[in-house]
Amino acid sequence: MAKETINLGVIGVGGIGRVHAYNVAFKVKNAQLMAIADVNRDAALNFVKEYKLNNVVIYDDYRKLLENGNIDGVVIATPTFTKKDIVIAAADAGKHIFVEKPLALNLNDADEMVRHVEKQRVKVLVGYQRRYDRAYALAREAISQGKIGAVLIIKSWTRDPPPMPQGWAADPKLSGGRLVDSLTHDFDAIRYLTGLEVSTVYAEGSTLMYDKFKELGDYDHILVLLRMANDALGLVEYSGYTPYGYDTGVEIHGSKGKIIIGMGLRSSLIVIQGANYVYDTPTNWVERYEDAYLNELLDFVDSILNDREPRCTIYDGRKALEVALAAWKSIGEKRPVNL
Repeated sequence: MAKETINLGVIGVGGIGRVHAYNVAFKVKNAQLMAIADVNRDAALNFVKEYKLNNVVIYDDYRKLLENGNIDGVVIATPTFTKKDIVIAAADAGKHIFVEKPLALNLNDADEMVRHVEKQRVKVLVGYQRRYDRAYALAREAISQGKIGAVLIIKSWTRDPPPMPQGWAADPKLSGGRLVDSLTHDFDAIRYLTGLEVSTVYAEGSTLMYDKFKELGDYDHILVLLRMANDALGLVEYSGYTPYGYDTGVEIHGSKGKIIIGMGLRSSLIVIQGANYVYDTPTNWVERYEDAYLNELLDFVDSILNDREPRCTIYDGRKALEVALAAWKSIGEKRPVNL
């Protein structure tokens, strides 16, 4: 009899890990939250207590979770510098893997992860959630159907509200910096929407708001110019200081029309004061992509049940990382970099 329920463990329940654990526990059909592993045991205990998940097993070592033979797959939501070892261990344990973006800090680590995944033949979904947002999915469909003709220029942006990231996330040696940690979302979205690969990268970065970024060797404002394989052009913009909220979007200019995806709304509320319209815009990534975070987990579980590839594979994760690292190289060497 075919398996009907996928038993999952979540590794890391800080930040986005809490979102994933909640979705697995309460919203993902055909999935059961079996266990949580976190080096901060209190974080796991507090999550389980808050949601009255008395049957969930807690580990403070992910290796112990991977030894649990009842677990079919894992959701990995740990800091970037830890992911290589955890992904490889999960693959070698025969667990299917949902891993939060970015996949790795460098291509050597990514390639080693790929080798273990291919050897063990486990499913891997990399959590670039914009692929699972309704607007992005509809845009991709419209482009593939030729509704805007040939893609000529595509612009994608990520604009984060203050304050700057803290702890390991602020250090590019541990997080990959804004290019890897944030802009790989945009690089992945451009590949997903257009179906085109990036051939050349040129990037510039400035540190205008956060002196700490300058000390650590990162940038709070970045522009990345892309040449696609068909010679279409792309532009990716990052701002780490957006006082009006969390702003992401895309504009695709084609030979027959264009598509715009805006920052979205937290709700349908509009406050009208004279000639001024005030919209209820998202203040963080959870508000903007709440449905997408659920949809990617639904895809992960379905890919296991139906033995198919998920929408965002480990190879997609590697491609986004490759573009980001080329952008780092471009900034450092002040020249375009060919992929």
